[in-house]
Amino acid sequence: MENIHNQAPCLLFDLDGTLVNTTEGVLKCVVHALKKMCRPIPSQEQLKKYMGPPLTESFRTFAHMTPEDAVRAEQIYRNRYRRYGKNEISEYPGIRSLLEELHLSGRRMAVATSKLEKTAVGVLDSLGYLPFFETVSGSTPDGKVSSKPDVIKQAMERLGIHDPTAVWMIGDRKYDILGAKALYIKSVGFYTGNAEAGEMEAAGADFIAHSSGELRDILLKIHET
Repeated sequence: MENIHNQAPCLLFDLDGTLVNTTEGVLKCVVHALKKMCRPIPSQEQLKKYMGPPLTESFRTFAHMTPEDAVRAEQIYRNRYRRYGKNEISEYPGIRSLLEELHLSGRRMAVATSKLEKTAVGVLDSLGYLPFFETVSGSTPDGKVSSKPDVIKQAMERLGIHDPTAVWMIGDRKYDILGAKALYIKSVGFYTGNAEAGEMEAAGADFIAHSSGELRDILLKIHET
């Protein structure tokens, strides 16, 4: 891994599994959709694979659905999430104080998530996190923006950033790291329990954090001037 440079890039955060613990709600919605689609329910460890990728991609890859069935399963998932999702999220210890510290010091921050943008905004607003971020870039219902590179690029466009060295991506799955690498952006892999051991190192993360304290140390150091 490289040395941490003295620079102040804009920080792009993933949402699920990085800023907020949505594992309970996401996995319950996945199970609900699989049952409705008459598909077998995998183990808890196998279910964790659904944390990170776009939903239709997950249903096609892990449940071997046709593109049409994957779209239907996604809609079933979203219907349940709209009803119960906000009641099945929790905070990670230390994340709120980290965001407050970065925000008060004037750091530019945004969210880049594969979650539907409207849903992501609602989750952040429910926890009082929304004021910390300049923009929330998420996927669109029509699927035109869905992949991790898509939402990162959209966030950069909204922020008026064209230089990839002026942005860092922070996420909890390889999809965040690979999405950043696709756009020549540096990244921090944050292990919160969804990724397999070594997953983000293998994906090429520039730095690794195993706790909010380690994440704080990394983010503050890359902002030192």
